[in-house]
Amino acid sequence: MFLTDKGKDFYYGEDVHAFGKSYECQDIYAFLDLIYDFFHDRENYDSKAPDGRCRNIMHRAVTKIEGANKHIPDIARIQRLIPDESERVLFYFIGKDMVDDNTTSMSYELSTIYTRQHRRKVVAEFKDNVHLLQKLELVEIEKTSSLFGEGINITMTDTGKEKLLGEEAESYIDNKASDKLLLSCDNIAEKKLYFSNELSNQLSLLSNSLNEDYYQGLCERLKENNLPNGIAVLLYGEPGTGKTESVMQIAKATGRSIMHVDISATKTCWFGESEKLIKKVFTDYRKLCKKCKVKPILLFNEADAIFSKRKDVNSGNVAQTENAIQNIILEEMENLDGILIATTNLADNLDGAFERRFLFKIRFDKPTTEAKTNIWMSKLPSLSLEDAQTLASSYEFSGGQIDNVVRKALMQEVIKGDKPTINSLVELCSEEKITKNNFKRIGFC
Repeated sequence: MFLTDKGKDFYYGEDVHAFGKSYECQDIYAFLDLIYDFFHDRENYDSKAPDGRCRNIMHRAVTKIEGANKHIPDIARIQRLIPDESERVLFYFIGKDMVDDNTTSMSYELSTIYTRQHRRKVVAEFKDNVHLLQKLELVEIEKTSSLFGEGINITMTDTGKEKLLGEEAESYIDNKASDKLLLSCDNIAEKKLYFSNELSNQLSLLSNSLNEDYYQGLCERLKENNLPNGIAVLLYGEPGTGKTESVMQIAKATGRSIMHVDISATKTCWFGESEKLIKKVFTDYRKLCKKCKVKPILLFNEADAIFSKRKDVNSGNVAQTENAIQNIILEEMENLDGILIATTNLADNLDGAFERRFLFKIRFDKPTTEAKTNIWMSKLPSLSLEDAQTLASSYEFSGGQIDNVVRKALMQEVIKGDKPTINSLVELCSEEKITKNNFKRIGFC
């Protein structure tokens, strides 16, 4: 018969240290130090011992140390989240390195905790992005290269920091990095756009829905009816028809900032890295939603690059990676609590599973003659109504193409001092299209 640690505390009080080692820590930081030191001491734990013996020692030690620190609320939270003792110890190691501003070497720390047989299994799980700590989005791996070859480090995500440290996690989260992702509505120049009545009405409904007064009521009504309260919008149509600029102007009108996703950055040469990057997009967006007074818009511009039809998984690793990215986006859209807008020039290439998840689907056609007339006159106020109508009816241009012609006309004015005339504009229009079969011939040319 012997006294437990609790019994020693009760019987000996302040003199308990004289009769055995106490594992009680003042706070989570001291606890991380203790766990780290305990398992790095070969006298306490040696991963080269038989697997069964290591597991028994791990279980007893973790139970004892955590049990002595029940007064630290963070520990109970982590125990519920990560049931396995060895995975908790690894999480504590990564947390200790994070607090000390270090990265965790996978090859070193895994060899400290796991036996050789178990270590192979854990390494494979991390490389396949299926380890429990990755599934819970607590940690992520980053690949490094040096003269000594490729290495893998494990770093703690912002979610992991919040689970480990609670309210104190803010000290270790780089909020400035998330701020850099935002385009503030104050920095968007106000611009008048010209569309057909039908398109204008659709965009007006969307803009009104995102007006904060209406938006809050809309979200509450959707929740009451057990419907998803996220708003996903697809703007599709030919290039240069005003899709991206419409997003900018809606953001300006509704007082919302824009988190613009760099599509190219989500596709890297590292297998598995793309999935991690796309997950981070949504993690960063959720963080910004909490921080901003009004929820920002998550913008995927030219989204057909990652929203395209899923490929046959047997066609190679690239197809598997792209399908994995799409599955992540589909799941995130299903649970969206915010505003996602995607633009695409290739709607026919869109996967059907994405199409169903868009609440608004708005088509942008080439502008009507009336809209083109208004665009010409707004860009070049010196044009007469008759000349603007002539250009609008003669050339099947998008708003973006009209912009190009106007910019070149202004360049000529600056360089040569010649103000734009109908004849000079016709000449520039003829240069705009590589193919010359998209315009009607003007009688006086």
